[in-house]
Amino acid sequence: FALAPLKALQWTSGFAVIGNRGSRRLCSIGTILGIETSCDDTGVAMVTTDGRILAETVYGQTTTHLATGGIVPATAAQLHAANINPAISQVLHESGVAMETVDAVAVTNCPGMAPCLKVGLVHAKRLARRFNKPLIPVHHMRAHALTACLTDGVQLPFLALLLSGGHSLLAVAREVDDFYLVGRGLDQSPGDTLDKCARYLRLSELPGLGDLPGGRAVEIVASQGGDSRAWPLSGSSTRFNKSDCNFSFSGLQSAFRQLANRVRQHYPHLCASLQYALCRMVATRTARAVKFARRTELLPESFPIVVSGGVAANSAVRSSLQSLAKFYDLPSAVFPPARLCTDNGVMIAWAGAQLWRRRLHCVMPRDFASVDLEARCPIGEDLTGLVPTGTS
Repeated sequence: FALAPLKALQWTSGFAVIGNRGSRRLCSIGTILGIETSCDDTGVAMVTTDGRILAETVYGQTTTHLATGGIVPATAAQLHAANINPAISQVLHESGVAMETVDAVAVTNCPGMAPCLKVGLVHAKRLARRFNKPLIPVHHMRAHALTACLTDGVQLPFLALLLSGGHSLLAVAREVDDFYLVGRGLDQSPGDTLDKCARYLRLSELPGLGDLPGGRAVEIVASQGGDSRAWPLSGSSTRFNKSDCNFSFSGLQSAFRQLANRVRQHYPHLCASLQYALCRMVATRTARAVKFARRTELLPESFPIVVSGGVAANSAVRSSLQSLAKFYDLPSAVFPPARLCTDNGVMIAWAGAQLWRRRLHCVMPRDFASVDLEARCPIGEDLTGLVPTGTS
């Protein structure tokens, strides 16, 4: 397959020079308001196109959803509706930026829970229409990947690994709106797996863990003397030896429950074994993606791996991927700060800023009807069918 050439981009005196070699135009530095409501966090932020975070806030819903045993979309949407106006007002106040001087409003419109996406999109349209500002629809997973460009100065292209409560995928990021999917989740997500295993052990009943997400509780308990070699999760997945880049975590959850029924008395060992098996799945799939990207020349020989999503905040995941990058002579595995790995408004504002800077997907009020939510939306062109699917 043929890959389109990347757009030329350089900086000069506070302006971005954009376009192909024969045709360029200038976009001055702008200020973008970002709104995120794809799942259970109401995130709002004000970010400039030159990378300054002027203000940010996240109104979480963890306590509510822990009490109900999981995220109920209708309940999450109601909480977004209650939180979004206070969150926007807080960011406007703390940033010192008036809506009249904001250059655009960026909002997550895909993928995510439809009732939750609707709350953010409706409010963003209303705000942008009132002040006659462009609306920039943002792909949630692309925004996660692009966060490292803000926090760590990562340059495109790179390999993106996104691990969260709703997703697991591997993609080649060529440009801000040009991604190629090389690995996807075949069943449940890694974050969902950790949460369900934590609930099975009833970790929320342990001292100090009651208000924490399940994945964070597993990490804390594993750090309390846990040894992954004590009770290995053997046979937790048949995908370890597959040569494609796809993820499967349902077998891991089943194997964990069987193990927990036998040796429930030592939580640290159980949690350490769970983390190790999850890290092994992530590392083997990522290694396949590195080989595939090099072999097909989707990426140059040396490139960074950008890891984001809520599960990317896990220390065991980070350690395993840093070792993988070193093994394959890659410059680094890059992780945004933990607060920006989970859902937040900063990533949406920053992704919107990059699109605005390039004058991509900026929709004026007269065309707002063309912008709708998409609960399911691929991150980019699907190349998973080109990845070998045998065993190795």
